[in-house]
Amino acid sequence: MNHRKSQRETTQNHEAARCVAQKIQDFVWIERQQHQRRKLDNHIGDTIGRSTTAKEHRYSKQPQKLPL
Repeated sequence: MNHRKSQRETTQNHEAARCVAQKIQDFVWIERQQHQRRKLDNHIGDTIGRSTTAKEHRYSKQPQKLPL
């Protein structure tokens, strides 16, 4: 019995592995971007002050200032 893989089989396996690796990298990159954005949102929320939540800031052009 010959257990060696054909050249074509090997190439196909390499292609599949490369494809999976690329998908994982893309996923990790997206996760990292979302994490950065969340960190930025929190930072913006803190800088504006506790009266405006990050959510309000994100969805309104002019953040509503609470009357003192």
